Amino acid sequence: MSEKVLNAALEYLERGWSVIPVRKGQKTPLVSWKEYQDRLPTEEEIYRWFDKTENDIAIICGKVSGLAVVDTDNQEATEQARVNGWDRTPYRVKTRKGYHFYFSTDKRIQKGKLTDKIDLQAEASYVLAPPSTDKTLALLDGCDPDELPPYRGPMAGEHNVIPIQSHERYEDLNLDNIIIRVPVMEAAQQFVEENGRLLRAGDNCHNRLVSLVGELFAEGLQVEEIHSKCHQFCNEFMDHPFDDKKIIGVIKDIGRNEIRKAERKIEDKPKEPSLVFEPITTHSIPELESKIGDQTFFVDPIIPSNDASLTMIFGYSGHGKSMFARNMLYASCVGQMNYGPFILTDKPRVLYLDLENGRRNVLRFLKQAKKTYGDAKENFMMFSPFMHMDMNLKTEAGVGLLLNLIEQTKANIVCIDTVRTAWVGMSENEGKEWSGINSLILKLRNSGISVVLVHHANKPQGDGASGSYAGSTNALTNLEFGIKITQVFDEEERARAKAGLFAGSIENPLLHNLYHPLALTDGERMAVKMEVRFVKNREADESLEDLSYVGFASNYDTDTFRCVSTKTAKQSALDFAQPWVDKDGVVKPPLSDKEISAHLNIHPSIISEWTSKVRAKQVASFIANNQ
Repeated sequence: MSEKVLNAALEYLERGWSVIPVRKGQKTPLVSWKEYQDRLPTEEEIYRWFDKTENDIAIICGKVSGLAVVDTDNQEATEQARVNGWDRTPYRVKTRKGYHFYFSTDKRIQKGKLTDKIDLQAEASYVLAPPSTDKTLALLDGCDPDELPPYRGPMAGEHNVIPIQSHERYEDLNLDNIIIRVPVMEAAQQFVEENGRLLRAGDNCHNRLVSLVGELFAEGLQVEEIHSKCHQFCNEFMDHPFDDKKIIGVIKDIGRNEIRKAERKIEDKPKEPSLVFEPITTHSIPELESKIGDQTFFVDPIIPSNDASLTMIFGYSGHGKSMFARNMLYASCVGQMNYGPFILTDKPRVLYLDLENGRRNVLRFLKQAKKTYGDAKENFMMFSPFMHMDMNLKTEAGVGLLLNLIEQTKANIVCIDTVRTAWVGMSENEGKEWSGINSLILKLRNSGISVVLVHHANKPQGDGASGSYAGSTNALTNLEFGIKITQVFDEEERARAKAGLFAGSIENPLLHNLYHPLALTDGERMAVKMEVRFVKNREADESLEDLSYVGFASNYDTDTFRCVSTKTAKQSALDFAQPWVDKDGVVKPPLSDKEISAHLNIHPSIISEWTSKVRAKQVASFIANNQ
């Protein structure tokens, strides 16, 4: 056994992990291990500790080894780690009661508790390692233990959060956890609660006071305030509080140090290099065109695939805004089809934050979507509190969680359903509440990630039609597209009760096409009808029609839920530019752009812009077939 432990210790050392000997079957270190928190042991030390001995082996965590270890101590804690994603590493050690999950880190991460039953082993801590007593390596098949994933979980304590940063590219998103120490007052409170007594001699009272004074100076407090808070600390948490003379002495010492540090910063501060500002001018056109290239879309025209956009889909409660958004984004992940007024081309990776629906509704949607549109597989990824954890984007921790999810999923599109449940407790009518939302979604867009927000409309006024979205007078100023969803009802009384639209009062033929028998196949019924109105079109895209009507046809036999709508002018133009079928079922040859222009009463230049890619494919096909 001693030879096995020795070989393991040498292997750990070769990986760059700092190891120490511990008493067999125990956790007691056999050496003073503080120095090994900053340096690796030598091979000579390894042989001295483990050659022909009965010692167990421990690995020191933290920056010296580049390790952070999630430590669970029972099956329930292990399951909780799995649900939270804290077990996603190939290198895991089975312990007597739970698991150690190994992650890499290049930071000095504070150790502590993630939950009551889950510890984070990091700086100034160690873990017993195989082949020590009751420790077994459980390496996942096909994984390289030398390529540990970085630790992306929460830090120990509520004060450790991931900051929001500005990024030029998606790849620049840096989600590394940062170190924020527990404040002295809070640490003292924790000590008192855990030990059931006040601080006394031997509990580092002097060092705690020094740290407190340093914290208060860093916060910018005046000396009088620092003096008062020091007395408060001593009286609340010490069994023998320091006298005023000692407190004043510490304040003076730390104060002098703060002055010297400030002076050194001024003296040593390197000169900032002058900023070379290159304004965007007409000379920038070639560079901009090269970066943008030909415009392509995930959802044409609202979500580009070679750029990013911000869209809000809103409507009155129960009118189908989430239904519309979910089905649209799922269908886009399958690709190559129409969805209502949109053309779906490139397949995106979608992260859909469904923060309102329960397990049953999510399951039904996924089963119906798979049968209706096809299997989107990992292109459509959902996050839900019932499966994962709560999310509040009003907090830095919530934003950090979102950024972490984006990095893990490599999503092109993030849909937040709904604004009200994502930013918990927000006051929608206060402008300052929307500033954080604006800031976050702009940073995501500037990183190349499109954002779709699902939001509630204000309560209807007057005629019953849903008004603007809640908080609109103070809300978002950076949206490219705003889409209002209003449900259409066949019964006037129900339309009034649900704040919807009555079909009998709508003369638009687009709606009545949904009632045409040819709109449905055998076994289908029109379950939901809705008006889709574009209230904002910042891009001024001429292919986007202000008003469309969309229906969802349900088939109980096949358990499908199909989107049904009439075609937009652009969709019709693309159909006419290829062999098409007339109303009698006769296949017709492609029409020229001039013929399509006359048929649709749209300028030929616009038609040519829409059909250019179809024409290019036809030319390429002709050349290939005639070589």
